[in-house]
Amino acid sequence: MQKVSYFPEGEVIIDDEGATHIIERHIKKGVYDYKSKFEQITAKQLLQMLEETIKTGEINCRRSNPPKEVVLEKYYPGIGAKNRLRVVIRKISNGSYKIVTAHPVDWD
Repeated sequence: MQKVSYFPEGEVIIDDEGATHIIERHIKKGVYDYKSKFEQITAKQLLQMLEETIKTGEINCRRSNPPKEVVLEKYYPGIGAKNRLRVVIRKISNGSYKIVTAHPVDWD
């Protein structure tokens, strides 16, 4: 069986804009308090989870915006109210993508 994908395989980066977005909205306390937050996670753990979610996560078709963006989710116990990590990636060129945001799923 052939794997079906929104995007062809390629390189996924996290640039300053994506990293800043994640830090400001989903890690820092006291700002954007209505946003879902990561609790007690190291940068190394977060990067590992981002990589795993991109490689093996499930596509959330209801949240994705093809052909430019895809939303991937993966189960992680203790992450958010729904035990899921959501990662949004955007196509920037053929075979090149960037992480737009990543956050625990607290609601849907």
